[in-house]
Amino acid sequence: MTAAQPDDLAGAPAAGAATEIDPDRLILDARKITKRFGGLVAVRSVDFTIPEGSIVSLIGPNGAGKTTFFNVIAGLLEPTDGAIAFRGNQVVAHARRAWAEPFFWFALPVVVLLIAIGIVLAGDEAAGELLFLLAIVLVVASLLVAIVRPPWYLAMLRRAGVFRSARPNEMVALGIGRTFQNIRLFQNMTALENVMVGMHSRMRATPADAAVRTRRHNGEEAKAVEQARHWLRYVGLRGRDNEAARNLPYGDQRRLEIARALASEPRLLLLDEPTAGMNPVETRQMTDLIAKVRRELGVTILLIEHDMQVVMGVSDRVTVLDHGEKIAEGSPSEVRADPRVIEAYLGRGATA
Repeated sequence: MTAAQPDDLAGAPAAGAATEIDPDRLILDARKITKRFGGLVAVRSVDFTIPEGSIVSLIGPNGAGKTTFFNVIAGLLEPTDGAIAFRGNQVVAHARRAWAEPFFWFALPVVVLLIAIGIVLAGDEAAGELLFLLAIVLVVASLLVAIVRPPWYLAMLRRAGVFRSARPNEMVALGIGRTFQNIRLFQNMTALENVMVGMHSRMRATPADAAVRTRRHNGEEAKAVEQARHWLRYVGLRGRDNEAARNLPYGDQRRLEIARALASEPRLLLLDEPTAGMNPVETRQMTDLIAKVRRELGVTILLIEHDMQVVMGVSDRVTVLDHGEKIAEGSPSEVRADPRVIEAYLGRGATA
């Protein structure tokens, strides 16, 4: 006979999402993800998928490895083993042939340098000096390309079999937005400016455009301001545009983080404990906002949350981690009744 479940598990309502979800159409597919920190295995061989259009929650006791796994998905941590595909393209995995990447930086400059040396030895010092300068310019340009990593450069590396996990900024550009467990706003900037920061990866004006205030820059900035105001209204912060982030109430700062993430136009939104520290009224409002984002915008959501009322009320599927391993996965009602989940939260013997 199963022992009584904790109130937050037993009393939570089952999810009732009305959105049509195709379980075979995956927006994210993580396979055999392992993350070690020295001798500590924080995540061990976890398979994890997210169907497009769903709300999936990742839960578990403190120290279960949730945030580590979350950060691997977001590109903040490179996995020790395993790989993650986003919309069918591998974006996260242990580096492969990374030692070969510098070859692309220096191959052309070295060729030019060798030609310059040959020309100098042949007696044409003026042409040789020009080629020496060209080699230096090519080295600088190659290193700048390696830092910026434009799409054509990444495609060239992939064709050569060189792979590095996407950086966090690249993950945002691909369509993965996120919030943080501890609020990370620009506290001295206004709410409007914080949201505009989230649009950076979608803006095309160059620093040169900004310096001389070109028509492209001015038009893009005006559009960004209007879009930022739209996102503030969308999350319930109408009229707070010019307030400094640090002056907003705690719950509104949480909303502002979501507005900034939505401004990056994500296909997948990662929410790390969005209701942490909120009172019941704020928690209910945040739960409604999460459901609204999926329902109205079609954004897929991955949620880490300790409040089981939120998890069970909004999720289509729940995955449970304990000591870095996946111990259960299924619908909210299935997970709520799973003896392994009850044991993880209450301890051994709770299901006897």
